[in-house]
Parts: sequence; C-alpha cells; structure tokens
Amino acid sequence: MNDHEVKLKLISGCLTALNDKVALQKHAMDAAQAEANTHKGAMSSRYDTFKEEAQALRNGHAKQCQLLGEVIAQIHQLEVRPCTKASMGAVVQTDAGNFFVSTGLVDAPITVDGLQYECIGPTTPIVQQLRGLAIGQTIRAFGREIRLIRVF
Repeated sequence: MNDHEVKLKLISGCLTALNDKVALQKHAMDAAQAEANTHKGAMSSRYDTFKEEAQALRNGHAKQCQLLGEVIAQIHQLEVRPCTKASMGAVVQTDAGNFFVSTGLVDAPITVDGLQYECIGPTTPIVQQLRGLAIGQTIRAFGREIRLIRVF
C-alpha cells in the first residue's frame, strides 16, 4: 500500500471514530433531555431543580458534539499530500510507534496494512520535539530515546 492510500485510510478511520463519538454524545444528550422532560420542577437542591440539572447535562453533551464537529471539519480539510516534517496531516514513524498527526480525540489505534497508528494532536509534546528532526535523529520522550524513522 502506498503512502497516499495509508493516509486516506487513516483519515477515514479517524473520521469513523469521531463520528462514533458524536453518535454516543447525541444519544446521551437525548437521554438527558428525556430525563429533563419527566420532571415538573421539584427541588433536588437549594439551587437547581431536577429538570435544570438534566438540562445542564444535556447542554454539556451538546457542547461536546459541537467540539467534535469542529474537529471532524478539520480532519475533512486535511490534504493528502507528502509531508517532510511532523505537522498536521503527517504520518510519523518512530522506533517507539507510528503516529498520525491529526487529533488526540481518537481513543484506539487505527490499523492500516498491519501497522498500528496512534492519532495525536499537532500540539502534543512528542510532535513538537519531532518537528525539526531529520530522519535517524533521536529525541528523549516517554523515558527513553526515540528515533525518527520516516515522515510522509
């Protein structure tokens, strides 16, 4: 599989994971709204009614949906182009693992062509350290030396 195809599969896997998170947040938001709808306003504490507390929970889930939507839009805008440094949209291979610089909101690694790739954000410390390195150079992270193998 060539580099272009790997990036396309990583973008697709990233979007699938993020869309799954949106669906989960929407389900939780609907459940919180349903809970709010069952209350008539009886006091649960000095300050908030049960209904207000359920609505606040729904609003929290709605905010998470909005944030995830913004990240999804950023991932959709990634150009599948060759990269020469660790930056947004780059695939970075090291002797400690493979990374897709995109977002840190994907929980599980994405497997492409038998290799696992961790999705990490462009502002993470490891990306910051790898950004200016040439192939073969090392950084110190995770309590050990990590060698940059390839960026594409």
